[in-house]
Amino acid sequence: MCIPSVRAAAAAALSLLFAGSLAAQTTPTERSAAGAILTTIDSLQTALAPTRNALRLANAKSADRDGVLARAGALWDAEMRDLSDWIG
Repeated sequence: MCIPSVRAAAAAALSLLFAGSLAAQTTPTERSAAGAILTTIDSLQTALAPTRNALRLANAKSADRDGVLARAGALWDAEMRDLSDWIG
């Protein structure tokens, strides 16, 4: 499994997840009604820094994580890929 692609996927998912909350309020009335919630979401995003934490976790060196990813990749290649044809 390629770590840069995991990092990019995590960053893209987080960006889409949080961008959707602002785009969901489409009228001035909806934006006004959601103002306090959007302010809370913005403050939580600032405090939690999800993109920074996702990148930190994706870039962290961990032999345990690398072992799990290698085992998952081996299982996928050996057994699960063929099974996925039957599922979907």
